[in-house]
Amino acid sequence: MPTRLVLAAAAIALTTLGCQLLRAPLRPSVPALPEMRQIDDVAYRDDVDADPKKHRLDLYLPARAKGDAPTPVLVFVHGGGWRTGDKDLKQLGVTPYIDIGRFYAQHGFVVVVPNYRLPPATWRDQVDDVADAVAWTYRNITAHDGDPARIFVGGHSAGAQLATRVALDRALLHERDADPDAICGVLAISGGGYDLADEQTYDLGARRSYYTEIFPEAEWTEASPVTYLDASAPPFLVLSARGEWPSLHHQNRLLADALADAGADARNVALTSGSARVAMAAHISTLLGLVQLDDDADLSDPAVEGTSAPHALAFLRDGGRCNPIDRAGD
Repeated sequence: MPTRLVLAAAAIALTTLGCQLLRAPLRPSVPALPEMRQIDDVAYRDDVDADPKKHRLDLYLPARAKGDAPTPVLVFVHGGGWRTGDKDLKQLGVTPYIDIGRFYAQHGFVVVVPNYRLPPATWRDQVDDVADAVAWTYRNITAHDGDPARIFVGGHSAGAQLATRVALDRALLHERDADPDAICGVLAISGGGYDLADEQTYDLGARRSYYTEIFPEAEWTEASPVTYLDASAPPFLVLSARGEWPSLHHQNRLLADALADAGADARNVALTSGSARVAMAAHISTLLGLVQLDDDADLSDPAVEGTSAPHALAFLRDGGRCNPIDRAGD
């Protein structure tokens, strides 16, 4: 899909969902943090080849009292179809990734939101950038009172695929002097491209030409996160919404089933509250819903009404393969 159509579809989806999910769509949906608790545009690469905009990340810090234990960390990767997107994205007054940073900081997490290079950069460049951002977090987050032994990674759409790839390919962090076992769990929100060679995905409507422009077919095995699955994989929350594309739901099931077959812990949640008529609106709903807390959601039911946030918070607080996390910030 051409970039201008991706942006137009996203804008239409945000308009459709604005009143329902944001209530006041032209205002930020999450209160701003005190200035000292939001640090923008930190360089996670500073070598001569570093991109001055894309090799940057934002930090969102929770309230802390003197003597508090180090805080768990969430690294959240923006989406955009591997072609567009930015940590500072703003559409119709909505800043989804800034809101995610603020929201999860207010619930007790250090949040890291990185940028990464876009085309003409390759998919390998994007994987490297996300791995660099996670490794920077592992090496530097103690300076911001974060716990380098309790890092969650997550993302939406293409960001979910990139976060999953970095979490499963242990060599990426090893070669950056970071411990892959520090990743406690993965939030994979409305992702795709987990198994690029799966033919049923294209039979269900995914456009092969779109994927081959980003991932040359000869590189599908290397680019697919499922290639790197084994029993060392961290726990996953794989989440989507009713009304998203059948091919996306199929990829989510493929990932969850592959994780289970490898002996890893995975929960595949399909929210029933997404739009049943507009796939892009349903897709965006899982992103915007990450900051819409519905305390009445039935987290025992994998097909529930409600928003993404209660499932994400419950997963993070369970601690993944790390220790459970206190309900700080409530």
